[in-house]
Amino acid sequence: MNRAILTHYKNHILLAYLEEDKPVELQLFHDNPYPVGTIFQGRIQRTVKNISASFVDLAPHVSGFLPGCAYKCGSYVPVQIVREGSALKECELTDDLSIAGRYAVVYAKSGEIHTSSKLSAKEKKDLLHEILPLIGDIDRLVILRTNALSADPHAVAKEIGSLHERLNHIEKYAASRPMSVLFAPGKEWITAVRDLYTDRLDEIVTDDPSVFSDLQTAFDEPDPSKDQVNLRLYEDTSFSLTKLYSLERHLKEALGKKVWLKSGGFLMIEQTEALVSIDVNSAKVTAKSDRENTFFAVNKEAAVEIARQLRLRNLSGIIMIDFINMKEYAHQAELQAVLQDALRKDPVKTQVHGMTKLGLMEMTRMKGRRSLYEQTRAVSDDETVSGDKGSI
Repeated sequence: MNRAILTHYKNHILLAYLEEDKPVELQLFHDNPYPVGTIFQGRIQRTVKNISASFVDLAPHVSGFLPGCAYKCGSYVPVQIVREGSALKECELTDDLSIAGRYAVVYAKSGEIHTSSKLSAKEKKDLLHEILPLIGDIDRLVILRTNALSADPHAVAKEIGSLHERLNHIEKYAASRPMSVLFAPGKEWITAVRDLYTDRLDEIVTDDPSVFSDLQTAFDEPDPSKDQVNLRLYEDTSFSLTKLYSLERHLKEALGKKVWLKSGGFLMIEQTEALVSIDVNSAKVTAKSDRENTFFAVNKEAAVEIARQLRLRNLSGIIMIDFINMKEYAHQAELQAVLQDALRKDPVKTQVHGMTKLGLMEMTRMKGRRSLYEQTRAVSDDETVSGDKGSI
């Protein structure tokens, strides 16, 4: 069974997504007045030509970083947060506005109707065949999400129309609302659960009645035959959800550097400002006769686990993987295919670029929310969850 669990953890809301009781995503949410997806009518405070970027005032004592220098200082422009800020960095902005719904993402710019890259060619064709006649004349770029595949086509079309009208409203009134919020995406944890909401999700469980009520409102499905998931309120006060699903242990393991593999090998995961490095070690694996095939087997196991760890820890940017050296080119090509296949389950856009001249597998994962480690730092110092010494 695949389930999403929502519970309170040290004054935060913890979201855990488990596939067959194995954690795939862990996220901590605190009260954030301006989450990713918020749209402002910002003011260009200054531009820095040598890095081709602008700094934008969004609200009192709130500013952001906008790549590109197309605007003059003092001008107002609608911008959207695409990456959370930190103690060292301001949030990252874009002027390519979009609003994400349960089934689709609608962009302010003109374009055509496309589908998620996660779908097969047949799924894309069938989905477009159902949706296009219902949409009408909408001159905007629309991306149909994987959730749309299992939804009522009329519900998908209705959502697209609603998002389209919301963007029309933003564009119409933006100029009259300087230095203000034009669109607020709502509670971050609801957005995160919505992004998990696929036909592979069997159950959403929470022990908080108010969270349960919000879930009922957010995921009320007008068509009982479509896209259903079981919402359950856990009411056993003698044994918490955190203990029932070992969530604290999972958190600590997800913050540690070392990840053991069933074969006896292990991964070493380290995050720096520039990139994420992952080293695959053979450790306890013995290969007395056929080293090539033994190491190939360990590498394939590692590739699947790496895909899970990237999603679990929400690691992003440039990722370099040092697999165990293999001599056969066919094994290297198959290993890359195994990694790409494992990454298809990840809702965040990823791309495998292949082996570098130094024999490292290079890939990228799109940035969005902060990494799990950065999220835990939002917990007060005396309560911070910690893994290995010096863990990421």
